[in-house]
Amino acid sequence: MPHLLNREFMIERPYRSMRRCYTAILEAPDSLAWLIFAAVAANTLAYIVMFSNPVIRSDAWYFLDVFVRKALDGTLRLGDFFVQRGGMDHAQPLRKLILLIDLRYFNLDFRYEALAGWSAALVSLLILRRLIFWHDDPDKPFRGMRVWLWAGLCVSFVSLNSTDIWGWPLVTGSYTSYALLFATLLGLWRWLALGRANVLILSALAFDLAADDTAMLVNIACLLALGITAWQNPSMRMRVLKGAAMLAGCFIVVRIGYALVFTPPQGFHMAFGKRLGNLWTYFLDGGWWQWVIIPLASSVGYVLPLKYFVGEHARALQIVVGFGLLLAHGWFWWRVLWKRPPMSAPAFAAIVLMLVFYALIAGIVYGRVSIFGNAYLNQPRYVLAYSFNTVALLLMCASCDWSRASIVGTLHRSAAVALMVLFIAWQVPLSRLAWQAGPYVKAYQQKMASQLGEMARHPGEKPQHCAPELVVCGYSKAKRAELVLLLKTHQLNVFSPRVQRATRLDPDAPR
Repeated sequence: MPHLLNREFMIERPYRSMRRCYTAILEAPDSLAWLIFAAVAANTLAYIVMFSNPVIRSDAWYFLDVFVRKALDGTLRLGDFFVQRGGMDHAQPLRKLILLIDLRYFNLDFRYEALAGWSAALVSLLILRRLIFWHDDPDKPFRGMRVWLWAGLCVSFVSLNSTDIWGWPLVTGSYTSYALLFATLLGLWRWLALGRANVLILSALAFDLAADDTAMLVNIACLLALGITAWQNPSMRMRVLKGAAMLAGCFIVVRIGYALVFTPPQGFHMAFGKRLGNLWTYFLDGGWWQWVIIPLASSVGYVLPLKYFVGEHARALQIVVGFGLLLAHGWFWWRVLWKRPPMSAPAFAAIVLMLVFYALIAGIVYGRVSIFGNAYLNQPRYVLAYSFNTVALLLMCASCDWSRASIVGTLHRSAAVALMVLFIAWQVPLSRLAWQAGPYVKAYQQKMASQLGEMARHPGEKPQHCAPELVVCGYSKAKRAELVLLLKTHQLNVFSPRVQRATRLDPDAPR
């Protein structure tokens, strides 16, 4: 008997303990994902409060001239919400409404626009959760996998991977449009599954109005996903047709409204032939792989933190990560077009978002790379658009059957959980690096504020080594003096005592 007791103590009991631990990891409770959601929300909120740039910069100078000025002198009209510079820019009336609220209540402290984007990002995550958990399943491993996948979505879509997403309020504000996009997907699936159209109509109208020409790309993606749904589920064809009609109807109504108030932009336009010629040159000069690998890899690890962690090996690591995600895209479309399981809420949303990802990359390549070259793919603000592919992949994973019926299924669950754990853990060094750079970011913002103060003291003049973000330095002397005086006269942005107290930025501080 002693040897049997020894076997129980030495082998079987530790094995059962390990088994219980392993099962507990796979059958993750909801509280785990909610804790990760709360941590992500708190981390990004604190970063916005501490380091989001309140100083007027980049595109905001243009809207100060053509939008804010009119709000100040009482000549603002409905059509001004749809003003567009030209080229590949967007009207985005919702963002202008937020800008107007910022002007009215916060003296153009742009951090409040970032907070609006942050709130929309959290709404987006909650909508994604609703899509993932559309149908509860009593099988705990299946639900546990969805818990892990939603946790992965939280850190994928709301991450400090690229600090420009949270440090530049204009970029953070992009989440407002994306929240409406996710609401439209939820409304579309509610119609397909339940026959209820109220959420679809309201969200589609709001999104089409807020997202301008991007809405056209999303509507096309939705129509393609509806076509795949009808192909996979013939019994849903009539409801698919009605859903497509409602979607198209909402878009047409909004475009008619745009036509009534919209004035064609007068900005920069590159000739189509020249644009194609440039693209061909850049394609041969590495674009054939960079247009694919950089967006994919950047969604997991942006190039700047990678260079910090692995130095000269960053490019090689990008290629490895990008190639791995490329294989995942192959699996994605194999599942959609070949395996063809019954359509589900997360699968439908995944198909739309993946198509939107491809459209956004095509837009960046056509509109920006054709002018600025392949290096422009590494713009930090584009990482938010790149994250759509990881969101789509995780949603498609949530549509899989994670039952414990076989050893293969167990191995798949184990591998998926391991990847989620690594992906979530990767956010820790990314966040730590972002916070370490914070004081330098704050010092740069003070430099920008000081240069604005210098321009206010010497109207029309521009400081030496003007910060690139202060695009006003490139304006004519008269226009530069006029816009800086507008800020100072109305005590806006860094010339507002209230903003100065909140941000500790002083335009009169010596450089």
